[in-house]
This record gives sequence, structure tokens and C-alpha cells, in this order.
Amino acid sequence: MTEPLPADPAPDLPDGALRLLRRAMTRDAGVVRDAGGLTRLVGEIAALEAAHGPALPLVAARLVAKGALARRESRGAHFRTDCPALAAPVRSRVTLASAPAFAAA
Repeated sequence: MTEPLPADPAPDLPDGALRLLRRAMTRDAGVVRDAGGLTRLVGEIAALEAAHGPALPLVAARLVAKGALARRESRGAHFRTDCPALAAPVRSRVTLASAPAFAAA
């Protein structure tokens, strides 16, 4: 059996920063969204990461925001005001090897 790799625990996100993140996610990554808001959100997440480190809520928020920004269509309950059309479904995969490049701030 292989031993787990040593790792430092992720930093905590202070309550005030978590409140800011939640408001920004609701505003820019909610049901109705657009590239401008998602781009602003990615910048706000980067600023919070610069101030507080890669806290887990920030990592998750960045993945959601960048994934939403990469999808240039409306799909399911999420509506892109700048890309209202529904495209043909495309299967995609994010692997551990590709995740760092996708998630980089």
C-alpha cells in the first residue's frame, strides 16, 4: 500500500472574506450570468487568494467560475445573457493532470 503524500493543510478563510465570496458568487455565478460578471468574479477570487491563500472555498469558487466562463452557452438552469443559445452537448473531462492549468488564477 502506498503512503499518502505529505501536505500542508489548506488555510482557513476568515468569516468576512467568506461573506464577500458568497455575495460575489451569488451576483456573478448565479442562474443568470455573463462573461463580464464571471471575469470580474475570477479577479475577486484571485484577490481573496492573494490575501488569504488557497483556502478550499476559494479553490472551489475558482473552478466553478472558470468552468462557467469556459462554457459559452446556456445549459440547464444556468442562462448566459451573452450566449443565450443552447449548443449540442459535448462530453468533457477534467483530469488531475489538466486541472491545475484550468484552475490557475
